[in-house]
Amino acid sequence: RECYRKRRAVMLETLAKELPEPCTFTRPEGGLFIWCELPEDVDALEFVKKSAENMVALVPGTAFLTDVNGKSNAVRFNFSTPADDKIVEGMKILGRVLKEMRGE
Repeated sequence: RECYRKRRAVMLETLAKELPEPCTFTRPEGGLFIWCELPEDVDALEFVKKSAENMVALVPGTAFLTDVNGKSNAVRFNFSTPADDKIVEGMKILGRVLKEMRGE
């Protein structure tokens, strides 16, 4: 549990630095995942595809919803497997991908 607690903290800290507003994300007390809502103009499937092209794997939020209601801008991050340095590297890549997609 301590290992996951540390990885969660690393991911949350790096997400806060690397993902531009108006991204929001959960701050779970436990578990292995962080739910993130990207800006509404970002399609999560396209974000997942571009992230994979940059060697970062994540899952679109629609895979976990029974009723999407037009919401296609969420993703889920898993912090259980990668080492701390890989978490930081991956979050930096995701931040860059997101900024590129939004023309920033």
